[in-house]
Amino acid sequence: MSTTVWKGTLEISALSVPVRMSVAAASITLDFRLIDPTTGRGVSQRFVDPETGKLFTKSDLARALDLDARPVILTDEELASIEPEKSSEIEVSGFLRLRDVDPIYFSASYHLQPDGKADNAAYHLVAQALSDKYVALGSMVRRNKRHHVLVRASGESLVLHTLYHAGEVRHPDQPQAEPSDPEQVRLARLLMRRKRIAWKPDELIDTHRRDVLALLKAKPKPDDLTAELQASLAATKAAK
Repeated sequence: MSTTVWKGTLEISALSVPVRMSVAAASITLDFRLIDPTTGRGVSQRFVDPETGKLFTKSDLARALDLDARPVILTDEELASIEPEKSSEIEVSGFLRLRDVDPIYFSASYHLQPDGKADNAAYHLVAQALSDKYVALGSMVRRNKRHHVLVRASGESLVLHTLYHAGEVRHPDQPQAEPSDPEQVRLARLLMRRKRIAWKPDELIDTHRRDVLALLKAKPKPDDLTAELQASLAATKAAK
């Protein structure tokens, strides 16, 4: 069973659907550690004043943001005072066509599954009513922040996408538009149709992670390394 990261209800007008949320997709990173190569032990990070060399513990420090080139401290109490009211509801504000949503706004993806303790009839009603064309736009509170979300059908299930805020999406510098030759556009589209391929997500392989793991597996184990060193030492003695 997938790990639940949030539980609540999907609110669509008078319809209230108990749901639980689990991560649908996440980057897989290789977490390198900094160690002492002579002992294999990890090293700890320290909080140090770069000018005086004074050491601090995390509890000694305060959080600040820069305003007009100067740091301004914000206390935990001040930050708590602006947190949204806690809520266990996904509030749907309306519906729109999926094709009208720019995928650049998609932030993270989650499976929205029926809560196991509840009747699933309402869940499947929403999943069937939402087609490939229409999606629900709404918002939810999670981790003390309000998130804009989009809910869509994926087969017999629902998927929730958190959305980037308007200020988080960066727009490119637009070059001066030049009218294209209609015949060139027609030929380009014809070429695209001829080179159309099937969507095969299983072929989207993280080659860097694969190759790093192959390097790890190719490394000799400690016992093997000892044997190699002993063999090398024996060969050196025999050559003398």
